[in-house]
Amino acid sequence: MKDAQADGYLIRNYDQLEYFASERCIADFSLNIANPLTADYLKQHFNLERLTASYDLNINQLEDLITNYPAQHFEVTIH
Repeated sequence: MKDAQADGYLIRNYDQLEYFASERCIADFSLNIANPLTADYLKQHFNLERLTASYDLNINQLEDLITNYPAQHFEVTIH
């Protein structure tokens, strides 16, 4: 997969976090980032450029997340 020389990777599970640790990466919603503790752990330990908030969050929970962790690190999917 790394032979494709992509500009970056969308990371969907923990194994990919380790495999692509030295690459440019964005955390997908499937990593269930639902609180600042998880966001900080993943961002710091795996050097992720962006994080996607979990789809399971309601509007109040999403507001709490981006209020308590730097909002500029997040991708938010609205549907």
